[in-house]
Amino acid sequence: MTRIIFSTVRAPHEPAFTVGDNANFVSQNVPMDMFQGLTNPASITMVNIGSTTWRTADNYFLAAINPL
Repeated sequence: MTRIIFSTVRAPHEPAFTVGDNANFVSQNVPMDMFQGLTNPASITMVNIGSTTWRTADNYFLAAINPL
């Protein structure tokens, strides 16, 4: 039996435009329980509040700065 319960976190969405690279966290949807060896769906939503367009070709990506 598979049990998937999601925890959703949302942040106040008040983007203020800035010059250059900048982003605000909007929300995340991550399972409360994750089991070793299984793939678990998760999502993180950010909003670009900077003046730079994010392009994969320009090497933009989402990454953890201090992963546990």
